[in-house]
Amino acid sequence: MFFSYFKLLRIDHWFKNLFIIAGIISAILFAQSELIGLNFVIQGIGAFILASLISSVNYIVNQIADVEFDKKHPDKKTRPIPSGKISVFRAEILAFILLLGSLMITSLFYNANFFYALLSLWIAGILYNIRPVRLKDIPYIDVISESFNNPVRFLLGWFVIIKSEFPSFIILLSTWSIGAVLMTAKRYDELKFYGKKLIPYRDTFNTYSLKSLLIMMYFYITLSMVLITHIIYKHQKPFLIGIPFVLMFLLWIVKKVKSGEAKTRNVESFVFSYRFILYIIAITLLFVFLYFHY
Repeated sequence: MFFSYFKLLRIDHWFKNLFIIAGIISAILFAQSELIGLNFVIQGIGAFILASLISSVNYIVNQIADVEFDKKHPDKKTRPIPSGKISVFRAEILAFILLLGSLMITSLFYNANFFYALLSLWIAGILYNIRPVRLKDIPYIDVISESFNNPVRFLLGWFVIIKSEFPSFIILLSTWSIGAVLMTAKRYDELKFYGKKLIPYRDTFNTYSLKSLLIMMYFYITLSMVLITHIIYKHQKPFLIGIPFVLMFLLWIVKKVKSGEAKTRNVESFVFSYRFILYIIAITLLFVFLYFHY
């Protein structure tokens, strides 16, 4: 039973909220602050936990809303709710407790902007999954809307350090476009692996084609590179040296997806692959080196 609840909360997907660290680092660089006290460290860890709990609420909402669709999916039919291991009522109670508890803790220990950012993470999940809006059923809009979670996570990290001032719109747009690359890659991989068998599960796959999804991926990569280059040119020109390596990284993802090796339909398996981790570490070390030497 415990393992069923573990799967319901999808704790293995919490790693996505590590993007909060990007917001924290950007805020530190923006504020030009060299002294980060223990309080900031604790709040940063707390931000990750709170965002993860809200993400779990959204995952529960997703499984409740999609229970009939998931029963038709080759893999998702084994999830706790569609398989009958956890009842919808128990899942609803758990989601309510997690949501209420997270928002109460946030209101007590974090600033107003952090609270609203966390609340918007939950609202985004509702708009994505629940009728009459249910953005996940609208071709191409599903990718656009789900990628919205990236800038929200960035803001959560940002507001740990900076309480009132917002980052530039270009920075937020770049975090969204990078998320759109990965989301489109996931759709491409799903369609390539399962084919039209997914149509009973989600009607958007009746509209998508491998060619259209590939074009979308290249578009989002181009947009991401333009935005990232603009940000670096404006704030940290020496970092421009790293641009080709970021582009190579994104193109490597596309190559893996096209070959079927990436398995981005199970994003946690892809992200925890040793090559993906090595690429991330290498690019991070490159930018750290550039920052301290220029």
